[in-house]
This record gives sequence, structure tokens and C-alpha cells, in this order.
Amino acid sequence: METELRKLRTSNTELKEENSLLDGHIKSMRTLMSRLHKEVKEQEDKNSAVQAHVAALREAVVAALSDVTIPGMITCATIRTADECVNVLNTIADAAAAEHADLVAKVTKKLEEPLSRIQNM
Repeated sequence: METELRKLRTSNTELKEENSLLDGHIKSMRTLMSRLHKEVKEQEDKNSAVQAHVAALREAVVAALSDVTIPGMITCATIRTADECVNVLNTIADAAAAEHADLVAKVTKKLEEPLSRIQNM
């Protein structure tokens, strides 16, 4: 009987130590989860800010270039076509700037003010 009691006490002590160790792990995991939730929230906020900035850029491009005719495009007058419009303009500026010097100058002038305003936001 005495031997069994000693074994039970030893087993009980071992289980208490193991529970204490597990409690420490749980506390660490909760701290880590809390930190990760905070980081996720911060990243979501940054993503929202970037999306708002991109939307403002698209709106500025559409407003500034609504009356500009760009070779290979019907119009730059919609938010949906703003990205394509900028890509076409980049291609023109890189590959055929001399051929389209007037267009490049016109676009540059029209975008200067709205883009500087957005950058200063």
C-alpha cells in the first residue's frame, strides 16, 4: 500500500510539472497569437491605405487624361481602363517618345499637378 501511495505521489508530482510546462506553452501561444492578430490588423490597415492611394491615382489619371487621345486606345476615361492607359503610355514613352513627343509632353503636363497633390497626401 505504501509503495502504491509513493508511486501515486510521484505520478501526481510529474503530472503537475507537466501541466505547469503546458500552461507556460499555452501562455506563450496566446501571447504569440495576440501579436499576430495585431500584425494582421496593421497589415490590413496598410493594405487599405495602399488601395485607397491606388484608387486616387486611377481617378487622377482618368480626370487628367479624359480628353487625351492615346494611340491604340479608345479612351482613358474610365477607372477600369486607367491601368491599361498608363501601360500604353509607358510603352509609348519608352519605345517611341520621339515619335510621340507632343503626346508625352501633353500627358506629362496634365499629370504633373494631380500626381504631386496625391503624393503630398
